[in-house]
Amino acid sequence: MKRIDMGKRVMLRAEEPEGKRIGRLRGMDVYLEGDVGDYVIMLVLYGEKNRSGLRKVISKLSLSTEYCRGAYHVDLMEVDQRYQGHGIAPLLYRYAMRKLGIVLQAGVSQSAGGRKIWAQLAKMKDVTSFAAYARGRKQAYMIEAKPEDEELEHESIDLYDGREVYTFAIAV
Repeated sequence: MKRIDMGKRVMLRAEEPEGKRIGRLRGMDVYLEGDVGDYVIMLVLYGEKNRSGLRKVISKLSLSTEYCRGAYHVDLMEVDQRYQGHGIAPLLYRYAMRKLGIVLQAGVSQSAGGRKIWAQLAKMKDVTSFAAYARGRKQAYMIEAKPEDEELEHESIDLYDGREVYTFAIAV
């Protein structure tokens, strides 16, 4: 697994969702753009419409099946800078898995924030997390995050050493 650096400053613009509202997450509306297929976008919106008829986008999650079989790859997760640090991303991941009945797979490159999100998910009671070699071997490992850690770990392998490439998946 490669570590990458990404800037934290994300400013999402207000927009009018084109998809359908599929529920609520901590008082915020969740919209699904398109049907559950090869590519899915979920938007989390907060507040009432402004004068232009647009609503504030708090978070945007883009998923696809392009890179994996039987799971959705997290292509991009964005949280508006004013709402970062409130735990929205792991809650949205779990919400997506429950609501859409899907398994999520992390990318082979992760930012520090991405690693933290996967560790937070692994700590949730109803979530199962596992890692598998990305290149052909069929062995998979159940992984976890210790309460004090912000990364996933396994006792016999180093998931972030960069020599072996692992894929992470999470299911509810």
